Amino acid sequence: MRPRTVTRELRRIVGDEAVRDGASELLAYSYDGTFQQAMPMAVAMVRATEQVSAIVRLAGEEGIPVVARGTSTGLAGGSLPTARSC
Repeated sequence: MRPRTVTRELRRIVGDEAVRDGASELLAYSYDGTFQQAMPMAVAMVRATEQVSAIVRLAGEEGIPVVARGTSTGLAGGSLPTARSC
């Protein structure tokens, strides 16, 4: 599945207003409290357990890692979408 198709599926799951996929929006999610940086494919702002389940299912089917993110104040790069996230 191509990134645009994945983003379209994310919008179906959580709604248009809850998906961030513009370059300027994603920049804010590309770093934490470290000097490391990695740009995510998309960000979904979930509101329900069912949405998380649907996203994890989609990601698993497509081989896309899911990185949970809280307040992004970590100092170890744990909330960055890298190959180590898999």
